[in-house]
Amino acid sequence: MDDFWDQNSESWIQVVRDQGIPSRAITSPALVETLVQQSARRILDVGCGEGWLAPAIRARLPQSDYLGIDGSPGLIRAAQAAYPEFRFTVLNYAALVSSSTQLEAEPFDAVVFNFSLFERDIENVLTAVKRELRKSSGRLVIQTLPPAHNISELRQEDFKTMSAPFHGKMDWYHLTRADWIKKLEHAGFTLESEQTPQHPETQAELSWILVARTT
Repeated sequence: MDDFWDQNSESWIQVVRDQGIPSRAITSPALVETLVQQSARRILDVGCGEGWLAPAIRARLPQSDYLGIDGSPGLIRAAQAAYPEFRFTVLNYAALVSSSTQLEAEPFDAVVFNFSLFERDIENVLTAVKRELRKSSGRLVIQTLPPAHNISELRQEDFKTMSAPFHGKMDWYHLTRADWIKKLEHAGFTLESEQTPQHPETQAELSWILVARTT
């Protein structure tokens, strides 16, 4: 998946910065508000992409301390160029999982995945970020697509509806709510709250935001 995003990093950046995904007008503020409600000061953004969350959360939480990581060097370069006042580093999920130490000496108040957790076996990644959280008060915040209704299944996304050209297809797993809960529990988390941001006119569910605490 890292190769896909690095190959298509320029297209993704163009789409996001041109506001080419209308649903983000609803889902992005919903994620920021969730973090504000958690009073998160230190935030680890896993799969940060082009870095949009950094200035968005700083605008609401001026004292926040943000670190963004992503497996795509192209996306990290773009984030660093656009937001030099924030910290970004290249780190993919495999490296995160294989590490035996915390990223930084001080733990984080929130670890965030914003539409960036689509692998089948996410338990190892969730277990890895658990050690980054502040004990008892730290929270895992995940925004993803609304869960599958009946069965979890492998899907492919070609991004053909986007305003910029994408190359290749991205494999992703659409999990049911029950499978999400199982994977969270297997990694040592308990679901604390959830919400489904909706389109204001059609009431269509645009995303699913989960907040989990360590067990």
